[in-house]
Amino acid sequence: MSNERYHRFVTDICQLSQIPVAAIDLDRVQLNVKGIAFSFANLADTVMIHADFGPLPDRRRDAVLLQLMNVNFHLFSADRPCCFSHNDDTGQVQFSCTVELTQIGAPQFVQLLGHIAEYAQSWQHSYFLDESAKRAPSARTSLGGLC
Repeated sequence: MSNERYHRFVTDICQLSQIPVAAIDLDRVQLNVKGIAFSFANLADTVMIHADFGPLPDRRRDAVLLQLMNVNFHLFSADRPCCFSHNDDTGQVQFSCTVELTQIGAPQFVQLLGHIAEYAQSWQHSYFLDESAKRAPSARTSLGGLC
């Protein structure tokens, strides 16, 4: 039943986003939202979301990595599992999280992808190193209530 529910969920996302269902792999979805590459898949009624935030910068790399570790601490302390990692195969910083398929509808999921895309754009702009990000970690990691 979980695959049927997940396939319907993906079909609803495609309809909301005006993406032809035939253009995607229902089991391993890859989408681009606001210039950010996303992939997601079903794991026993849990949707695993991955978002490519982009490469680590050449300058201030150590500071950026330390800040990502700080953000990971706040994400890990939240209600739902979310984290940053580095994908050695692609060289990209990746944000990953899960949502229960039974707890979210397609409209909320599309909105969540938009929040994550905005989060990625913020990271690409400042790498979370600006002063306001340092002072308010809980505000910048809320992602519309996800984490």
